[in-house]
Amino acid sequence: EYQDFVVGTITMRGSDSWKTVTWIKDLGNRPFVFQFVQSNNNGGSPTGMSATGIRGFVKTRMTVAGTTPNSAKLLLQADESTAASMVATETVGYLAVNSGCSNTPTSDTDEFCGCPRTRQECITRTGTFIISGIEFEYEIGLAWTKSEPTRVNFQREFATTPVILANMQTQLGADPSQLRIQNPSGTGFSVIVDEDNCQDAEAIHVDEWVAFIAIGSRKPCSINEYRESNGVCVSCDVCQYGEMAPCTPTSNTVCDATGVLGTFADPEGFHDKNLLIGSQVSYQDTTGLIDLGTTRFTNPVIFVGPPTRYDVSPIVSRALFDRNANRYKVWFAETKCNDVWHSNEFTSYLVLETGIYQHEFVVGTTTLDASDLWRPISWAIDLGARPFIFQFVQSNNNGGDPSGSPTGLRGFVMTRMTVVGTTPRTARLILESNDGVDPSLIHPEIVGYLAVNSGCVDPSTSDHEEMCGCLMDGHVCTTRIGTVAISGKLYNYEVGLIWADSSGKRVAFQTPFYSTPVILANTQTYLNPGRSFLRIKSPSKSGFTVQIDEDGCLDGDKKHTNEWIAFLAIGTRNTCFADEYDVDGGCHKCDVCPGNVLEPCTETTNTVCEAKGLLGIFGDPGRFRDESAVLSTQVSSTDTTGLLNLGSTKFSNPIVFIGPPTWYGSDPVVPRTLYDSESNRYKVWLTNANCNDVWHTNEFTSYAVFEKGNYENFVIGTVTVSGSDSWREVSWKRDLGKRPFVFQFIQSNNNGADPSGSPTGIRGYVSTRMTWENTNAHSARLRLQTDATNNLAGVAAETIGYLAVQSGCSDTPLSDEDTPCGCKRMPEACITHTGTMSLSGNTFYFEIGLVWVNTAFVPVAFHQNFLTKPVILANMQTQRGADDSLNVRIDSVATSGFQMFLQKGNCNIEDSFHVDEWVAFMAIGMR
Repeated sequence: EYQDFVVGTITMRGSDSWKTVTWIKDLGNRPFVFQFVQSNNNGGSPTGMSATGIRGFVKTRMTVAGTTPNSAKLLLQADESTAASMVATETVGYLAVNSGCSNTPTSDTDEFCGCPRTRQECITRTGTFIISGIEFEYEIGLAWTKSEPTRVNFQREFATTPVILANMQTQLGADPSQLRIQNPSGTGFSVIVDEDNCQDAEAIHVDEWVAFIAIGSRKPCSINEYRESNGVCVSCDVCQYGEMAPCTPTSNTVCDATGVLGTFADPEGFHDKNLLIGSQVSYQDTTGLIDLGTTRFTNPVIFVGPPTRYDVSPIVSRALFDRNANRYKVWFAETKCNDVWHSNEFTSYLVLETGIYQHEFVVGTTTLDASDLWRPISWAIDLGARPFIFQFVQSNNNGGDPSGSPTGLRGFVMTRMTVVGTTPRTARLILESNDGVDPSLIHPEIVGYLAVNSGCVDPSTSDHEEMCGCLMDGHVCTTRIGTVAISGKLYNYEVGLIWADSSGKRVAFQTPFYSTPVILANTQTYLNPGRSFLRIKSPSKSGFTVQIDEDGCLDGDKKHTNEWIAFLAIGTRNTCFADEYDVDGGCHKCDVCPGNVLEPCTETTNTVCEAKGLLGIFGDPGRFRDESAVLSTQVSSTDTTGLLNLGSTKFSNPIVFIGPPTWYGSDPVVPRTLYDSESNRYKVWLTNANCNDVWHTNEFTSYAVFEKGNYENFVIGTVTVSGSDSWREVSWKRDLGKRPFVFQFIQSNNNGADPSGSPTGIRGYVSTRMTWENTNAHSARLRLQTDATNNLAGVAAETIGYLAVQSGCSDTPLSDEDTPCGCKRMPEACITHTGTMSLSGNTFYFEIGLVWVNTAFVPVAFHQNFLTKPVILANMQTQRGADDSLNVRIDSVATSGFQMFLQKGNCNIEDSFHVDEWVAFMAIGMR
């Protein structure tokens, strides 16, 4: 018996109808049981088949009937043509696992763990356990599958393809069957139920519940941990200033990298204390200076990224360190075949102390002589199969001081490298100048190098090979993302490759940075010996364009063929995580949250509680935690459809938000819901206006359940509004910026009987509207609306839940006629804010924005694709038109976006058109 699982054996015969296996440990309401035959009594030795008999083709089945926290029932089977009495006794091993399910099914036809019968995985539990002293992560879940592949996507990617066990947990089809899988990887696999065809040619099997467990390596230890020999991550002691190596089991200390980083002439810089870089400026000029301030270095190494290309004349960046002033002078050097002047350009810089960091980065220097055809460099730690090497010349032995030399090479020297000879601990570099320069005329230079673990697993041996599994198609290939601490601040980084030439290729970051990051880039191959260097265009928080230029001094040709270019982007992410607080753009870990404190942590309070919540999509295979069936209209209270089971997530004051329904049925509908505290679940249904019948086609819609409270960038609360209220003000204490977006959903059901539907009256066909008039950082105004056949004064009061969100807008609303947040009155999405939120232990990404929309469909494209279809909430923020019974409908929901339009009720109306309104939307999902 271990943690949450039990391993044992049982002896079974084919003549046993069902054999009960028992254990002592309580494994919860619905344990999953994985089985495998241990003996070989039915068909010869493992080295070959038996000429007669079953040939060892035996396997096990199980059933839900009789499964308890302490027992299960198993069956031993051969193929279809073999009588059970012919199957010899076998020893069967079983692994019984606490699945995390809260329901207790009693038959194979019961609902299972709240999972829907759709072609999608249903993750029921994740965790870690120790096997032979090494910690592994696992995911457990169910898949509803038959003789067609069902894809199982893991909740979190494993470092490599994990161990995958899977067994059917039900016997809905009695024919002997077995499982096969396809395309196993670190992100998931596909599973299929096969039947043998011994007795007949029919190999189709009905749907069964298949349980799976995936076990694999955990994420790397963090910067403030070291890995024990058994694989366990242990926290380091406090770092002593000046120790440059990461902590180990012996030293148990860690220092983050001492460094300074920033961008020149970029308003979105990190550490920019400089003006524009000028070319060939004198020491007395204040341009091009990097003041290291209070950051003291022993052996600093500078890396200046590729400059932009406002002026196409060939240039390379150069730098010299003034130790007395603790600053660098940076300038551009042009070739000797050009003049000495160059337009201002933008570029990035990164200064690091020589050393080894996080067992992922090595900073060092070497001296290169141009007469060396290739100079090997080496370092002490293993940086993986294919490290990327970023290089920059530190000295200035080839062109006078930074004010420019009228003769000689003018400092126009640069480095190249090759894949040949690159290993986890070595690389080879070369020093070059412009075309036509005899290498014997180039003086030796000190070159700094930053060797980075790229995340690649293939050891490339030639410059002509594909690298890191990336394609030679000009598309960016991100190979690794992570965080690095530099002088006490935590930064995000992305590392990757792109196959590029002189035409320029766009590098789009996997996740946008908060502002334009530091960008380093170097060619990693030497496919073309033409003297070349890199330039970039349009650097921004979302990416940049990179190209290879040649100097053209000898032949006038400035074009270069394709090479592999490695890039490293370092910057701050959009927001700190929920358990961190921000200081000067750096994220710092908060202390553990005490009790039920709902305020986010700050530098002073240093405490946080994440939001308690549950997300999902009804009837949609791209859900997160859909424990419900397809949402139907006017279903009875005893119908199991439209149930939102909150499971083990316990709320004190839950507030539900149901997103706009899809448009499979054209009649106007609004979602409604009621909470049953005893069963800890919501009943959700759709309702038509009373001028239509009570039935509606099935639709898809999103749901989000939150605990009432104040959170980092949003507030959850309720207000009671009656039909006779013209506008009802709702207020909150937290400052949510000048123009918060407010999402609303009715929590009560005082206007239409129970969810089974009322044949008369309003039938619950009520919804909400809001206005920007008098909306501010602490309040908004809401009202009720219904169809045109009903008098609002007769509409009973309803409790409205509201989700007020910091929108990212900086303008103050004055009226509904505003053009807000810098958005345009055009039929397109205007993204105003992106970030992450932590809900019940899971981190989700969100995008918030506005759409100018009327009764015609408008496409909404997300800033970045989600992993699966996200939860979508949307509400009008304005009342430019006074029509009542106006609601948002959506369609074509995908990971990349959706469509929306406004639909008027069809009771007592002359036309279906409505003027444009501003609609706010919020998409929440995984990436």
